[in-house]
Amino acid sequence: MKRVSMRSWVVVPLLIFLAAVSVSAQIRVYINEIMASNGTTLADEDGDFEDWIELYNPGPFAVDLRGFGLSDRSDDPFQWVFPEVIIEPGDFLLVWASGKDRRKATAPLHTNFRISTEAEEVLLTAPEGVRIDEAVGHGIPRDISWGRDPDGSDHWCTLAPTPRASNDGWFLPVVSDIAFSHERGFYDEPIRVVLGTETPGATIRYSLDGSTPTAGHGAIYAGPIPIETTTCLRAVALKAGWEPTNVHTHTYLFLDHVIRQATDPQTGAQVTPEGYPTSWGSVRGDYQMDPDVVGQGGTDIFGRLYANTIRDDLKAVPTISLVMNRDDWFGSKGIYINQSQDGTERVASMEYIDPNGAEGFQVNCALAMQGGISGGGTSLQRWKTFKLSMRPRFKPYTDDGTPTGGPSRLDFKLFGDSPVERHNTVVLDAVLNHSWLHRDNIDQRNTAVYIQDQYVADLHNAMGGHSPHGAYAHLYINGLYWGMYYIHERPDHAWAAQMFGGDEEEYDAIKHNSGSVINSGIGGSASSNYNAMLAAANAVAADPHNAAKYDALCEWLDVDDFITYLLANWYAGNHDWLDKNWYATRHNAPGGKWRFHSWDAEHTLEGTNEVGRSPSDIHLKLSQNAEYRVRLADSVYRHFFHSGPLSYPASAEAFLFRMGQIERAIVGESARWGDSCQTRPYTQQDWLNTQTIKLTGMFPNRTSQVLGWLKVAGLYPRIDAPEFRAQGLAQHGGQVPSGAIVSMTGDSGTVWYTLDGSDPRRPGSSGRAGEEFAWIAEDAPKKVLVPTASIGDGWRGLEFDDSAWISGAGGVGYKRSTGYEHLLEIDVHDAMYERNTSCYIRIPFDVTPEGLTEAAGLRLKVRYDDGFVAYLNGVEVQRAMFNGVPSWNSGAAGSHSGAEAVYFETFDISPSIHQMRLGRNILAIHGLNAGASSTDFLISVELTSIMGSGGAVPSGVSPNAVQYLRPLMLTESVRIAARAFDGQTWSALNEVTFGVGPVAESLRVSELMYHPADPNAEYVELTNIGGQTINLNLVAFTDGIQFTFPGVELAPGAYVLVAEDVTAFEAVYGAGLPVVGPYSGKLSNAGERIELRDATGAVIQSFTYRDGWYRVTDGQGLSLTVTDPAGSDSLDVKDAWRPSAQPGGSPGFDD
Repeated sequence: MKRVSMRSWVVVPLLIFLAAVSVSAQIRVYINEIMASNGTTLADEDGDFEDWIELYNPGPFAVDLRGFGLSDRSDDPFQWVFPEVIIEPGDFLLVWASGKDRRKATAPLHTNFRISTEAEEVLLTAPEGVRIDEAVGHGIPRDISWGRDPDGSDHWCTLAPTPRASNDGWFLPVVSDIAFSHERGFYDEPIRVVLGTETPGATIRYSLDGSTPTAGHGAIYAGPIPIETTTCLRAVALKAGWEPTNVHTHTYLFLDHVIRQATDPQTGAQVTPEGYPTSWGSVRGDYQMDPDVVGQGGTDIFGRLYANTIRDDLKAVPTISLVMNRDDWFGSKGIYINQSQDGTERVASMEYIDPNGAEGFQVNCALAMQGGISGGGTSLQRWKTFKLSMRPRFKPYTDDGTPTGGPSRLDFKLFGDSPVERHNTVVLDAVLNHSWLHRDNIDQRNTAVYIQDQYVADLHNAMGGHSPHGAYAHLYINGLYWGMYYIHERPDHAWAAQMFGGDEEEYDAIKHNSGSVINSGIGGSASSNYNAMLAAANAVAADPHNAAKYDALCEWLDVDDFITYLLANWYAGNHDWLDKNWYATRHNAPGGKWRFHSWDAEHTLEGTNEVGRSPSDIHLKLSQNAEYRVRLADSVYRHFFHSGPLSYPASAEAFLFRMGQIERAIVGESARWGDSCQTRPYTQQDWLNTQTIKLTGMFPNRTSQVLGWLKVAGLYPRIDAPEFRAQGLAQHGGQVPSGAIVSMTGDSGTVWYTLDGSDPRRPGSSGRAGEEFAWIAEDAPKKVLVPTASIGDGWRGLEFDDSAWISGAGGVGYKRSTGYEHLLEIDVHDAMYERNTSCYIRIPFDVTPEGLTEAAGLRLKVRYDDGFVAYLNGVEVQRAMFNGVPSWNSGAAGSHSGAEAVYFETFDISPSIHQMRLGRNILAIHGLNAGASSTDFLISVELTSIMGSGGAVPSGVSPNAVQYLRPLMLTESVRIAARAFDGQTWSALNEVTFGVGPVAESLRVSELMYHPADPNAEYVELTNIGGQTINLNLVAFTDGIQFTFPGVELAPGAYVLVAEDVTAFEAVYGAGLPVVGPYSGKLSNAGERIELRDATGAVIQSFTYRDGWYRVTDGQGLSLTVTDPAGSDSLDVKDAWRPSAQPGGSPGFDD
């Protein structure tokens, strides 16, 4: 094959003389080959197809690359620095340009940057700063490399890739990329687009109808292309015997055209766009922008309210343009209109256009419809809604093997608040529930909000959980405006690897149930692993007081993450959730635990009580374990109080934030789909009315409402957590002056606290003084009667003949529908339903002398629907939902809902413990229903005590805890954790941090030794620029290096040091310097971000230093020193720093 040189890349080889071990010799190291778009050529050790750079040593000597820099930025040549790696004579070294930043010499090397197919440079720099080699270029197609031929020569060309091998004889000519004269985006005036390629003799073919141009399809470019309406211009450059370019797509949007889309200018009726089907199977296709909303010239019906703003409204959020062959959308096998094609993929182009001119992208990908393909969803049922969800999948080939011409990942940070920077897929969510599209339910349309799915995920994330991030965009299909879409992550195995680390193939991922497996981690089965977690939960349910079984469950499930996931869904009232609409992932590696992720939470914000519900009934299985209940209560307090995400108004503000993101964009949705289900279109004002109803009618009471349900369910203690006051005023942590007086208040019980942030309650204890003992278990034998007339009151006492009553064990009642039938063992349906509202229950139990002596208190735990009166040996001890004198046919005073009835409500009847006697006792329950025709009834009870309560300090108190007796004076920052304890029950944990003194105002970084001669002798110096002594307790480096300061006093003008290795530091600088400890991590020789926070978490300083600022600080013995610690507002700039005045720097003093 003829060798072809390309002008799209220019490589500048530079030769330098390097010192060898003992002689000076001419040593050459070359950048030999670059793969800037690796689709399927070579996978790294994680299985990812990352880009790579190959180095070649043609010389006679081995070269140690330690300290050499590799970079894609000329202003930062040491962006990534080699470890001690030897490249032998004639050998090749491959470095992955993956962004993974791996520098272990004995493992594959990965840079901290990625390279691009666009204009890009790759630099190799010697340790002393001399540039060794440089490659500059753009336009490399997928799976084609750019390299020297022959190896080490000055001749560069496109190649069939040869990683770690010689390039000789592998020439492959590639057509240079197409240049477009006009960028994709918005235009007001007609344009003429010029296309060009630098390859002589190449032909450009293009299309304007969304079809894919090929060698045999599309117009041949012969001159500027006039464009005056919304157009999707697609082009490819070809040359016989050469590799063609990828198909490139540019969408040009003319909003004056968009707002008149598919509309007859005379009548206002819909006109089917040319080439599109009039019908979508059984329904008429809907393409029109509604002139009632945005009709121009006064033709709308809203007094130009929306017609005047629509152009700006269509630029209020980013735009996504999807383009592919029209028949792939709407043909006989088009994926949009044919349900039989759901799940199948088509090749498409996806463009992301930021209306404010920020960076966007165009990528070729696979596209499929999304929703209801598995798991029982209905959102793709044609035509429950005309607006359907889709999912671009970033992969080189579709499932049927068709090349997409696209990458295996989208390298673009779509969501600013997400750690995910590379996507294997995203979801383009049409939103069905609580939208204007729901054809079957007018209530759904009348309460449209569109943001509820992301709102629930936001709540979970705000509580420290892990759920998808998302945003909103206007979407176009082949240039036709298709409405406002919700764009979000899919929490699968690839997403989990980005979130938590590791390789995606190591992660289990399931959705909806254990049988719906997305991925099984290497060496395991996701289904088996999930079922193992459920088995551990079942073991806890069977023996809830067994600590070992609970600990075993915690090895499988991230309990704290699970609790925050529950709270997000309970708060929002998710009622379409248990057997579908959830994702879970687990790292199939030692220590890996299942985590749940919010998904499709559209049936929310309706005000319903969903407390207690959970996927696979995991919560119900754990709910009787005391340790789990304490952790749940702690999480409730953390997030429902003190401006937590579920407190008011924080929860409403989070809702309003998301609503605010689409307040303008919703006008576009109204114009496109507001009339989908009714003649008069829904509008922005309807949407705003719903917002007002939520903000005034739901959110102000929602926190207290859900908290009440949690208390009724026994999931939150009735004893309040202690509160804090500083200087006499309520204050939940934060800054206080040195010497501040802090007090703790509690409504009941004794307050126990710690000053190290640890739990004052002994971990793993039941949370009560001793072990819980059941006098009557829930499944205890009992006798039951539904009276048909009065039998007197003797049945309540011990001496009564109940031999003719029904015998059984467990719960008593009936259920005509589904709900709590699993709790029912004695069915009284036939005797009670439409006959009587009363049921008598007698439960015998025995009391021993030992038990009566050790018992501390008495608790009656009842699941009830709807009310009851309880008697102990004939004496009333408790009642609920009943007033007055009970008779044989009494009914409950009201309804106690089935959702609440499935949980024990605990009643403290300790004052009645003296009613118990040695030997046989009777607990009698008069069960009460709200009405004879009620569809359900339940009574199920336990009677318990706490055993072994002796001792001055109650069992369950941590040895680190102190009983609160008097206010505290604070002289250093401190973390306080406090609970109240009433002898039986612990309150939730209240945790605060008080930052003492002007630490944030006074503490500054003053010196960095990031690249010393001894690589272990790094240090960071800090100084006090203030006028008073400060205590550094709990100040922490949180980025770059990690270190939390002890209670060190730092006088004005004094210095303090932290070192990577104190022993190595003292070997260089001697003992006696103010070193307070070793930090973890290592200062990067290439520069990195450093962050310093005070005790409360507030940022003191956050800056990025760079090794390229001063050559003498980068391994030549001098440190980076802040020029003026008191006067430097930002340490991100070179001018804020100088080299130290002497070798080794000036640790602990001013040079």
